[in-house]
Amino acid sequence: MTEVLLEREGPIAWLRMNRPEAHNAFSREMMALMADQVHQLASDSDARVAILCGSGPSFSTGLDVKELARGELEVAFFIAWNRMMRSLRELPIPLIALIHGHCLGGGTMLTLEADYRLASDDLRIGLGALRLGILPGTAPEVLPSIVGAATARRLCLFAEYVDADEALRIGLVDRVVPRESLESAARELAERVLGFSASALRECKALLARARTLDADGYERAFREAQQRCLDDRDPG
Repeated sequence: MTEVLLEREGPIAWLRMNRPEAHNAFSREMMALMADQVHQLASDSDARVAILCGSGPSFSTGLDVKELARGELEVAFFIAWNRMMRSLRELPIPLIALIHGHCLGGGTMLTLEADYRLASDDLRIGLGALRLGILPGTAPEVLPSIVGAATARRLCLFAEYVDADEALRIGLVDRVVPRESLESAARELAERVLGFSASALRECKALLARARTLDADGYERAFREAQQRCLDDRDPG
């Protein structure tokens, strides 16, 4: 059974973690496969929007703690993990995280790279790295801009797990729906995106990524160039 599936539903790509018996915990092999599938998705010019999800009762419980306990995960694994996170962040198309059940540790880190986090009401989410004596990957890098510095410290340093209502309150997820409505709600979001200009979506996502590194003049130049490309790509009819 393939542990990470990349499936197409027309222009919608489903990136599905598929190790349900282990709550989609990442082994070394599963992490490498995820990196390969993300790379494939990034080069798929026909995909307009992507949905990241997990098979079975959980979204993902992060890394495989059995491998960690056996001393099989060295620093190189975590560096590769962080690079895979960044490749998710750098996807040129909108990424929706479809989150349910347990979403812990590395699973939570995966959701932080999404553009929209859609959660079910049975969610349990948080960062437990310090419980295991390791660091929470890219979370200290990206979490403060999502939930604020104080809440990021609380989640990272106290390894707190929260439910769906609290996750929504602090901005860790964008919307909560009943578990049985989760996939249909994700499709509705994806179909909304399909009604937009593909080039404008890509340009906007790239501009969002660059904006925090630019001063006012730099942003104006980047905006002018991107807007011109959007205008050039519009159908006059």
